[in-house]
Amino acid sequence: MNYEKIIVCFLSKLTEGLDERKKNTFIVQKPLKVEPPEEFAITQEKYDKVYEENKIYGNKLELKKSNVKVKLRQNEVNKKLKDVNTQGKLAEFNKIKQKVEDNKLLLNEKKKELEIKQEELNKLREQTVDVGKAAKNINKCLRGLGNQSFSLTEVDDEFQNGQYQIKNSSGSIRDVNTLSTGEKNIVAFLWFMFDLKDSKKKNHKEMVVIFDDPMNSNDDNTQYLIIGFLQQFYR
Repeated sequence: MNYEKIIVCFLSKLTEGLDERKKNTFIVQKPLKVEPPEEFAITQEKYDKVYEENKIYGNKLELKKSNVKVKLRQNEVNKKLKDVNTQGKLAEFNKIKQKVEDNKLLLNEKKKELEIKQEELNKLREQTVDVGKAAKNINKCLRGLGNQSFSLTEVDDEFQNGQYQIKNSSGSIRDVNTLSTGEKNIVAFLWFMFDLKDSKKKNHKEMVVIFDDPMNSNDDNTQYLIIGFLQQFYR
């Protein structure tokens, strides 16, 4: 093969490589496996230099593409922000944020108030007689009268815990306003006597109890019950 054909063959392979590169601009190409003529040594050195530079650029291309995407996205965000009243929205946000902080402080204050009220309620409960036990004892005493016409029964309602209503011997509920003066008197008296026995209310101080006509409007059986309680308390 003469020298001219060698040059033409070499240039043809270079041309094919360039055409392939043109078709796939963003894909890293493998180096051409072609031996250049001896006279192309200088050109080969230049080619190798350009190839290495191109290879380095290709390796960094993905990173550059990613950076460009980020910049384009940021640019779109900036455009949107310019269309929005940023300062107004920020002021509104700070206002809501401050309101939330104020509500938190108010909530903490209410919690402290609730804790104080709960402590006061617990102290009041400690100072009162056991309601269920007192009602049970009162009913026991009323049954002892022989002609009991009513009893105390607890209201079955979670919102009225500790409240009682009047029940007839027949089982029907009776309005408290229908109780006679004597019936109200014996219930009040018995409640007071059981309340005096509450150990939680006792202390080292001396106590004076005055009974002012406790048997008013009561029949003989009820008066006998009252006298028995008074004698026992006096002893």
